[in-house]
Amino acid sequence: MDFRFSAGKFAAKQRKLLQLEYKAEEQEVASNRSLYTTKELEAKGIAINKLKLTETSSGLYGKLLIHLQSAKKRRATTEDHTNDYVLPPTKLGPGDIVGIFPASEHLATDPLLSGVVYRINTKELTVAIDKAAQNTQSLYESHLAALMLPNDITYRRCVEAVESVESIEAGIPFLWEVLLELQEPRRSKEEAKVEVLNKNLNESQIGAVKRALEATDVYLVHGPPGTGKTTTVVEYILQEVLRGNKVLTCGPSNMSVDNIVEKLIKSPLKKLKICRVGHPARMMSHVWEVSLDALVSCSEEAAMARKAKAELNTLLPKIMRSKDKEERREMRAEAKQLKKDIKKFEKQAVKTILDSSDIILATNTGIADKKVWELIKDRKYITVIDAVSYTHLTLPT
Repeated sequence: MDFRFSAGKFAAKQRKLLQLEYKAEEQEVASNRSLYTTKELEAKGIAINKLKLTETSSGLYGKLLIHLQSAKKRRATTEDHTNDYVLPPTKLGPGDIVGIFPASEHLATDPLLSGVVYRINTKELTVAIDKAAQNTQSLYESHLAALMLPNDITYRRCVEAVESVESIEAGIPFLWEVLLELQEPRRSKEEAKVEVLNKNLNESQIGAVKRALEATDVYLVHGPPGTGKTTTVVEYILQEVLRGNKVLTCGPSNMSVDNIVEKLIKSPLKKLKICRVGHPARMMSHVWEVSLDALVSCSEEAAMARKAKAELNTLLPKIMRSKDKEERREMRAEAKQLKKDIKKFEKQAVKTILDSSDIILATNTGIADKKVWELIKDRKYITVIDAVSYTHLTLPT
């Protein structure tokens, strides 16, 4: 196979494959809606029927959170909630895209709204949406159903990542050839002097850290499972921090990222500033303390945002229940301004935290969150990708 192809052809091939994958997901959802009843979709774990809206609140960046609970008693899977108002077993989890429909035997109509699962437990499903449904009053008055939809957020991020590949060949042609193994990666002529922090590293691991520090383009740490690659990578990250560099670390899964965070938290470096970007519900509990959400919640800007949120949370139910058109218009204008204030306070809090962090960690798709990426894209980072071999790409022929 000839690997001397352009970045444009590579990106075009990947876009086509992503489109085929997303289209297949859309067709599967459409097929499920036409072939199965809502009850059958619930049994498959991709829908929840007979829900009721209990309250609304505001989340990060002023997003509207709708809180849904079961409107009917179900036999629970635990003894504590036998025949209680609990949600059925489901495949829905934080980060999934769901459509909210009027509850019926078949979900044949368009959804009233769609959003992202923010949190889910046995009692409640919380969905984050950008805008409320036009007829918000009906959400309180009617029973609802939630159905898993294709994840267009991940799809868009993958497409954007593939399109960014096209700029590599034009902007950094040497790097493109290095990535395709057409050129040898460059190294500094000066030997790296390293005083390792982890005294348990063997000679092979120390050598890998030194060569990575000497690399000026790309360096690959390769080895069988269980040989200490992640431990080596953590040492390298800390060494870059000691050099005064900021490090952006990514991985293919939340588990892979959290494993690195866990090791970094235990590092001997004092006052190490770590920020784990991503949905807290998808993280290991012991890394929550360094999550972006947790760090934001402790900031001064967050205190101002919470005050504005409290006002907004008091106002939203009034808007949904009001039947006076003029009163709703005035309250919506007030809510709109509060949301702007919340976004401003939280954006500043996020910017302050990211700017001051020595190490930012996220999944490969999670770091593409526009609200985060816009704040870090112009800064210089040493980039580390863990378990890079788990990222599969098909090369065009």
